Amino acid sequence: MLILRHFLWLWVILLWSGQAFAAPVTVRLKSGTSQDLLVASLGPRSLKYRLEGSLTEAELSYDQIETIDWPEPEDWKRAEAALLSEKFPEAVVAYGKVIAAGGNLTFYPAPGNFRSRARRALLECHRALLDAKSIEAQLKALQPELALLPEKERSLSPVFMAWAAAGGARWEEVIRLAETAFATETFQADAGEGIEMAYLQGVALREQGQTEEAAVAFGSAYTLNAGGDPRLSAMALRASLELAGSAPGTHPELTPQSRIFSSLYGKGALYAGAPQAAVDALAGKLDLGESALGHFERSRRLDDGTESTTGLKAVQQITADRMKKIVPESELKPPVPQEAPVPEK
Repeated sequence: MLILRHFLWLWVILLWSGQAFAAPVTVRLKSGTSQDLLVASLGPRSLKYRLEGSLTEAELSYDQIETIDWPEPEDWKRAEAALLSEKFPEAVVAYGKVIAAGGNLTFYPAPGNFRSRARRALLECHRALLDAKSIEAQLKALQPELALLPEKERSLSPVFMAWAAAGGARWEEVIRLAETAFATETFQADAGEGIEMAYLQGVALREQGQTEEAAVAFGSAYTLNAGGDPRLSAMALRASLELAGSAPGTHPELTPQSRIFSSLYGKGALYAGAPQAAVDALAGKLDLGESALGHFERSRRLDDGTESTTGLKAVQQITADRMKKIVPESELKPPVPQEAPVPEK
């Protein structure tokens, strides 16, 4: 009976102290070395461990640890499988279960814990779902735990910051983040992140009333998005149609934009509630010249009275290439006037 009581008391102590598991784990130190240790308990700033075959416990501060290779919980495995399969709503639920689990199951707050890693993975899920408000909330929760992530997971693209700022309607911050990113040599404007940033920049500029600049940003998003997320391209193109269709004056860019949208995303038609000007442009004949390149070929007058073409030549070429695939080449090229025959002498 005494032995049984001693065993039960020992079991209570182990549970109370946060016993992780009996198998050794690899602890990678900031000094560059690593060692397999038996973790006895996890504290708020350090862990207690012992070497295999030893009963002597020692303490190790989290500040000395780069990361720990913990065994993966079953909920984590299910969440990762859902993410890899691009089942993002399912992955959101699964990662949420990981976050809600206790410290003994996720090894929180130790470095490499699965609660912090689940928060990082949720950023990717919400980004794939284009959910700006959820990104804002998750990023706020993750910021204090960034140092607990494995090194390769700590880096955050400025696109996450822009999504979070958009989720909080902080439009000036979105614009500033976009301008800084596009001015950075390592940021690829024509890659997926550049497309996202251009779209978010367009939304922010539109919300700030800068419609001309917003049109250029949206145009960058849809013309550069040849191999990216088609949803962003459709959203950017729709935003362009809305801006041009609701603005006073003549907008020749509506014709190519409406044709691109109807061909790529609308099965020959525009979306419900499209501006009447865009509907009329789709029904009309394709104008040649600058309209084949949309609003990028428009010029605007500078303060000194000179004319300046907006947009990038690379974007113009991509837009023109798209139009060649959508509109018969004969419609894109003006007919060559036939010279009158020269009478024979």
